[in-house]
Amino acid sequence: MTTEAHIPAFTRLEVDARRAQLLEVATERFGQRPYDQVSVEDIADAAGVSRGLLYHYFPGKRSLYIAVIGAGIDRLIDATTPPDDLPPGEQLRYSLDAYISHALYQEHPYQMALHASSFSDHEVHALVDSARTALVDRVLASLDPPDRSAAVELALHGWVGYVESICLRWLAHKHLRREALVELMARPLGAILTQARRVD
Repeated sequence: MTTEAHIPAFTRLEVDARRAQLLEVATERFGQRPYDQVSVEDIADAAGVSRGLLYHYFPGKRSLYIAVIGAGIDRLIDATTPPDDLPPGEQLRYSLDAYISHALYQEHPYQMALHASSFSDHEVHALVDSARTALVDRVLASLDPPDRSAAVELALHGWVGYVESICLRWLAHKHLRREALVELMARPLGAILTQARRVD
């Protein structure tokens, strides 16, 4: 006589859904308070799960935070992807406006990721640098005529740093209209590319 195979109580889909739920709650908590003021207990309680279950998915607060940063970067890249039917200038402004929205939604993780990537946190730096490279590659792919010279690529990385610096400062004070902030980020790009091509 044969018996039916044991069916696990939860499927892979449920595992993925639970992990996504924990990431969503952690993103909300890290978005409301600085890293040091968020505990594993806070996140577990907000998610309605035990600490043991949370540790089943993430070994600790640090690994959960890294996962939040990684997921945030994935969302940043997706959110800042402009529609193909927009003219190049409007695509740039669409991406920059979406970038600001991301920074506002995840203000503390965004600030901590940029600050940590500038110092000794190599893991966060690698994640943030992957986002910077993706943004630079997007601009490079939009250039007409195409130009992937060393000077242009370096100049674009510098421009991304300029955008980050302005955004960080704006988050602290918000002393400029959002539309003006987008223009402040977008307008220098043309001049930067022109100068880079002359240097090269």
